[in-house]
Formats: sequence, structure tokens, C-alpha cells
Amino acid sequence: MKIDELIGSGRDQVTMDRVPIERVSPYSCEDADLALQLCRLLGGRLEEEGLAGLFADMELPLVPVLADMEWVGVKVDADTLTAVGREFEEELTELEKDILREAGEDFNISSPRQLSRVLFEKLACPPARGAARDGLLDCQRRAVRSERTAPDCGIRFCGIES
Repeated sequence: MKIDELIGSGRDQVTMDRVPIERVSPYSCEDADLALQLCRLLGGRLEEEGLAGLFADMELPLVPVLADMEWVGVKVDADTLTAVGREFEEELTELEKDILREAGEDFNISSPRQLSRVLFEKLACPPARGAARDGLLDCQRRAVRSERTAPDCGIRFCGIES
């Protein structure tokens, strides 16, 4: 059952507490069953990837904190957020200039394929150990070891832009 079949959508949408329990019960059971199935399926992958400790020690303890934040909300200082956004934009502009200057050509730095071509083919930067040279660059997971500044700038650019 889809949620909009239960609570409606748009103007006709209601909160879950307004839906008769006879209709909510099957949906809730289905929802809980799906969560259990995912837990069984993905729990093994956490172990395989060596992430079970991170999940248990970091992720799970944050659940009540995030739930409280969702329940009461968070206050955002709009002026500070705007100022930080401007700082990031200025840093991105400078990083882009540095990357393009060292690359010696114009290209779309936001394109993983183009950035990968410049870093790994033109500048001959070695990819991180175990990373495939497939023409795509996952800026968050790959690191390049080089005396050049463009790779570092590229990784910083991707981290800020995300």
C-alpha cells in the first residue's frame, strides 16, 4: 500500500492520526516488515564492509537526537547561512581558477568524467590504490597523491560542491 492511498495527497492529505486504525494497521505492519527485511539484507553488508561498529557506535546513538531535532525543529540564522554560502562560493571560484590554470585548458570541473580525464590522463595523477580507471571520478572516495595542486583542488572542489 502506498502512503498516498492511506493519507491522500495535496489538499486532501490528512495526518496519520486522522486515518481509521483498521486502515493504518495493515500499512504499519507492511512498513515494519519491510524495515525488518532491509535490516536482515543490509546488516550482513555492514559486517562485510567493516561498518557494523560505525553503525552501532555512531549512527544508532544519533537516532534519538535526530528524532528530537525533527520533532522540535532547528533554528537557522539566515544571515549566517547566507554568509557561509557566499564564502563557499568564493572558495569554489578560486579553486576552479587554480584547477583550470594548472590544467591549462577549460573544462567542466563539475563533470566527474572531464575532471577524471584531466587528473588521470592529462596530468597523469595516480588514482588511489584499488580505484578503477573507468573515466569516472568519485571525488569523495578517491584521493590522488601528487605534487600538483590541481588534484587537491579538485577533491576540495567536489567536497564543497556536494
